[in-house]
Amino acid sequence: MTIKPDSSPDKSFRILLGIGIFTFLICLLGYSYIGFFTRYATDDFCNLRDLERYGWLGFQINLYLSWSGRFSAAFFTALLNVAGDWLVVVLPGAILLVWVLCLTWCAYQYIKLLNTKYSFLVSLFIALLMVTAIVQTSPSLESTLFWHVGLITYFFPLILLTLFAGITGYALNTGQHGTLLVILGFSLAFVAGGHSETSLVGQVLALGFSLLFVYVKRRVIPNDKVVTKILWAGLIGSCIAFVIVRLAPGNLARQGYFPDPQIIPAFLKSNVYVVYLFFRPLMGMIEKPALVFAAQAAPAYVSGLERALSRSTSPIILIIVILFFALLGYRQESNGIISFKKFIWYLVVLFIAFYVMILSTIFPSQYVMSMFPPLRAVMISQSMIVIFFLFFGFLLGWAMQSRIKLIQKGNQTKIYKITIWVVGILLVFNLYICLAQIVKKAPEFQKYAQDYDQVMVQIENAKEAGQTELEIPLLNKPLFNDYISFDEVNLPIDFCANEYFNMDITVPDKD
Repeated sequence: MTIKPDSSPDKSFRILLGIGIFTFLICLLGYSYIGFFTRYATDDFCNLRDLERYGWLGFQINLYLSWSGRFSAAFFTALLNVAGDWLVVVLPGAILLVWVLCLTWCAYQYIKLLNTKYSFLVSLFIALLMVTAIVQTSPSLESTLFWHVGLITYFFPLILLTLFAGITGYALNTGQHGTLLVILGFSLAFVAGGHSETSLVGQVLALGFSLLFVYVKRRVIPNDKVVTKILWAGLIGSCIAFVIVRLAPGNLARQGYFPDPQIIPAFLKSNVYVVYLFFRPLMGMIEKPALVFAAQAAPAYVSGLERALSRSTSPIILIIVILFFALLGYRQESNGIISFKKFIWYLVVLFIAFYVMILSTIFPSQYVMSMFPPLRAVMISQSMIVIFFLFFGFLLGWAMQSRIKLIQKGNQTKIYKITIWVVGILLVFNLYICLAQIVKKAPEFQKYAQDYDQVMVQIENAKEAGQTELEIPLLNKPLFNDYISFDEVNLPIDFCANEYFNMDITVPDKD
């Protein structure tokens, strides 16, 4: 018999939902505030230069032929840059808002399947939790959320894939199988796949695993034939995107900047990195001592270590993900009870599937560049880690039904309430961590934006005066998550800015 919590725990659950929605909203508003200090930097000027040279369509063709096959990223870059630099300022907050709305709708489709109470509030909580968790655990917000190119490349596909998951859930609920849903599934997967090789390979594998799961569980999955059509449409769209990205002539040109690929070392290093990502929250406490030791023992390799290990993350938000979804798994009443043995089996299969998908997001960068992937690209991998903990928590709560039902009913309620209180305390603590970081970093980003705007005025005045050379103050873009000891000047204005402004712009020596 499935456990049905009484009205008292339900009141506690409603309070928990309210606390979570409030704390996550405050946290995301803080990130949106810092987003107002985003400015063009490095590759943005390359894109502005090429848009001026080749025009809207020519820019996309030139990028495909000379640098990268990311056709969707090229399209949205060209489209959004037409609007002007004001969009760069508001886009981070707007993207977070759109993602929360899309994820709320997506979560609602699946929450209805669980026959749980407060479906909308739970869906909104999940959306805010997942967006906050992915943003908060991202190793390099200054090159994703707070950088125009990174935002388009790595956030856009996540939103599109959220919509794909949403229409799949909608088909599960309604059984509607109109041609429109299939076309929409194909289009979303195709466009999402054209943003980045990092997300594309993982996307193909995720759709393949989903199809396999639906086939194995077709007898218990509602409207499985409808869902299968949408998943096949998404897989075909993803594969076509993969072919287009892979065959881009620009890939060879880009490869020329890196050493010749070595498949076996790349594969081994990628596996090491995946293991690190799974344990990254727990390793935050030992990263600094590890790097200090490495700097003394093997200084030649410290740079590579710093790129891989320089961003720690708090485990609090991931613990919240696990515990909240454990509560959902415990509360759900529509799927019966699973044994602990079956829980272990599901968990092993789940871990293998996610391990392979995360490996597929790391290996391309490691293979092509013969180095650890850029920290901004790790956001896709980190998103998968968060989703893995989501499933792990739900399975854990589902499995606990069979264990807790053996306890006296009064003690069942106590365990349930204690878990809710633990999650509530963690929510408040996580808000403190989030706000402490935002309060610390906001003045740095604000100062950077002020200095940047003054430099732009300098450049415009110099152009009006007919100058061809200009020395500007040294601009260092702030790092949202501090590097350990990565001694590198993060210059937003480089050779692309020189060519865009048609001026020899220099900065004083670092010393």
